[in-house]
Amino acid sequence: MFEYEKLNDLDIIVYCGGKCGSSTLHNTFKKNSFKSYKIHDNGYFKYLCSTFKKDIGKTIFDVIDFNVKQGKTTYIIDSYRTPIERKISSFFQNIHRHISDYNNIKLEEIISLFNEKFLYQLEEYHSIDEVMNHYGLDTFTNFDFKNKYNIVKKENIVFIKIRFNDISEWSNILSTIFEKGIQLYNDNITNIKPINSLYSKFKQHYKVPNKYLDENLLNDSNFIIYNSKEEQEKYINYWKSRQ
Repeated sequence: MFEYEKLNDLDIIVYCGGKCGSSTLHNTFKKNSFKSYKIHDNGYFKYLCSTFKKDIGKTIFDVIDFNVKQGKTTYIIDSYRTPIERKISSFFQNIHRHISDYNNIKLEEIISLFNEKFLYQLEEYHSIDEVMNHYGLDTFTNFDFKNKYNIVKKENIVFIKIRFNDISEWSNILSTIFEKGIQLYNDNITNIKPINSLYSKFKQHYKVPNKYLDENLLNDSNFIIYNSKEEQEKYINYWKSRQ
């Protein structure tokens, strides 16, 4: 249930793209005694306000501004995930919407439909860029591979970007950022859902088109920012080796 009135005393807004660990981050912060709220983008926030008739016309930026005016530091955190895995996970999160009769379709057909209709469209946004642009900040153009997080502060707002690939280290990374011990609590994991069997078979047999690797991926600025040269080469070689 969406309750706008409970958003006026937040510590953290998980302003994070779909299938990038946002539920795990939100769950982790809540269980570590932070007041946290999770949203993917401002458009969806406005949709929630309208659907539940709560402060219609309000934006997520109004929520941020209100919390900042209370004199407290408000943290905005996002996570980057490599695109192919993110797209596949997103596809299976809502496969019943994408392919209503997926249980009656062969795996090869599902793979073909994914490549034709969803590979180039799903999860093409990066949430923190939207909110940084709103507050007049340049988006990140490089990543701190040593510390494994980016951080920038404007007045009482702290913007943080981490990577899904480092999830095994998130406890240590977040503990460093927030200067307190933080235990990780996973949530919304696809491989423990009923769809897991098909999801696993898909990942085992999936082949990404060369066109996507040679054109789209190599022109993906976020892929270049959040992966080192070595990681980029290893990632592309891995997917090409499966062809």
